[in-house]
Amino acid sequence: MVHVERAIREAHMRKGQIDEIVLVGGSTRIPRLKEILREAFPSGTKICETIHPDEAVAYGAAVISAVLTGVEEVQDMRMNDMIPLSIGIECKRNYMSVMIKRGTYFPCKHTMVYQNTHDFQTVIDISIYEGERALCAANNHLGNISMSIEPRRRGETIIEVTLEVDHNGILQVTAVDVNTKAAISAPILYDHCTYTRVCLSVVL
Repeated sequence: MVHVERAIREAHMRKGQIDEIVLVGGSTRIPRLKEILREAFPSGTKICETIHPDEAVAYGAAVISAVLTGVEEVQDMRMNDMIPLSIGIECKRNYMSVMIKRGTYFPCKHTMVYQNTHDFQTVIDISIYEGERALCAANNHLGNISMSIEPRRRGETIIEVTLEVDHNGILQVTAVDVNTKAAISAPILYDHCTYTRVCLSVVL
């Protein structure tokens, strides 16, 4: 139930707002698991047993594909995908500045403003990480982009950084120098489905 409670909390919902629970995966056939769910949720919450637990993932993927390709029969259905781990960039002293929080629905787009940290810098490196730790060293490095800037004193160069995740889960990073209007944009290879247990234990 720990994972169920966390999922509800990250979705900003209450148990009473859930009308039906869809069980996914072979372990959901365990009778005791269903009993625990029934005890944890209000009596009005139904447990859906009409969908085969081993086929539920494939069914959901088929519906998402139909929605994205414009099939009219499923346009009244709403499918939400979420960012599994917070995404941000590295700041001073290896701290991670979170721009997109874990549990955010995508497609999404977030923008934040940063400054140069050294006098007369000519290049700003923007390193992108994901994870829940305060220090970037303990999180997963996704990639980086570099941007040439005019040399100015510390704090005088203003960089507007935008992280955007599209329908396909592709992460696009854009940086704009507010003073000169120079801009750079690049996609970052971002696959949130290939984590091992060891990787997850580090970034969570």
